[in-house]
Amino acid sequence: LADGTPLREAFPESDWPMTMVAFKSNLQSAYSIASPVLRSIQPDNPVSINPEDAAKAGIKSGDKLRIVTPGGSQIATALVREGVSPGVVAIPHGYGHWELGARAHEIDGVSQPEIPGLAAGVSLNAIGLQDPHRGGSATLGDWAIGSAARQALPARIERV
Repeated sequence: LADGTPLREAFPESDWPMTMVAFKSNLQSAYSIASPVLRSIQPDNPVSINPEDAAKAGIKSGDKLRIVTPGGSQIATALVREGVSPGVVAIPHGYGHWELGARAHEIDGVSQPEIPGLAAGVSLNAIGLQDPHRGGSATLGDWAIGSAARQALPARIERV
């Protein structure tokens, strides 16, 4: 955090037993989601969890779950798979838009279409973390790459 406090000190593992990470889908990006063909192949971004964590939570692939971080929560579809470390929740980014055509707009009196499929999935921005040690609306920054932090965020999952 901005004052040097480690994340796990501010957000203890007893409250936040999992770590959320983001990755890039091999099929979608924040912009390619607008392609109807690609959306027909992968319409949303299932949350990947390790089989051990899934068994503890009573979650199976295809179940709905709630991913919760100190910054918010989102409903997602579970994808139980090997290759995800125990204690990790892995989410492909580029989904869950609330703009980019996900809702209707009017430009110069001309209605622009709403494409609901663009809103499907988990928006990492909606569950990102605000730094409580900075004033106002200040997201936790990843200083190595200069963007909002999307890796190693404290999290938990709940079966819906």
